[in-house]
Amino acid sequence: MAFFRILQNCMRMPGKASVFALNRVSMRDTLLYIFILMLLSSVPDIIDLLVNGRFSNQTYESVLYLQVFLFYPLYIIFIGIIAISLLSAAAYVIKTVMKRKLTYHHLWKLTAFSATVPLLLNAVFKGLGYRNIWITVLLVVLLFFYLIKMIRVFPIISNKK
Repeated sequence: MAFFRILQNCMRMPGKASVFALNRVSMRDTLLYIFILMLLSSVPDIIDLLVNGRFSNQTYESVLYLQVFLFYPLYIIFIGIIAISLLSAAAYVIKTVMKRKLTYHHLWKLTAFSATVPLLLNAVFKGLGYRNIWITVLLVVLLFFYLIKMIRVFPIISNKK
C-alpha cells in the first residue's frame, strides 16, 4: 500500500535515498497521505471533543457529532494545506539562500513529507495531555531541521554561461 511505503520513507528522512524516493511520489498520493496523516493527528482532539463536549439534549448532540466527524476533519485538512503552503514558501526562501535546484512543487511535497514526524509527535503529546507552546516551537524547529537537511541533498545551481 502506498501510504505505508510513504510513511516508511518519511521515517527514514532526511536520508538521500528516502528524499529521492519521496520526490517521485505522485501529487495524488501526497495529498492522500497528508489527508490521512492530518486525520490521524487530530484523533486526540476529536476524542477530547467527544468526551468533554456532551450535551443533554438529543438535537444538540447530533449537531456535535456532525461537527466532530464532518466539519472538524475538513477544517483540519484545510488548515494543514494552508500551513504546508506557507512553510513551503519559507522553504523556497531557504532554497534560494542555499542556491539549490528545486521548484516550489518539489518543496511543497518535501514540506508535506517532512511534517510527518512533527505531526505524529504532536498527536502523541496531545494524547498524553501535554499542550504547551514550547512543544509546538520545538516541533516547528524539528520540521525546519528536516527541511534544511532535505534541501541540502539537492545539487547547487551551476552558473554556466
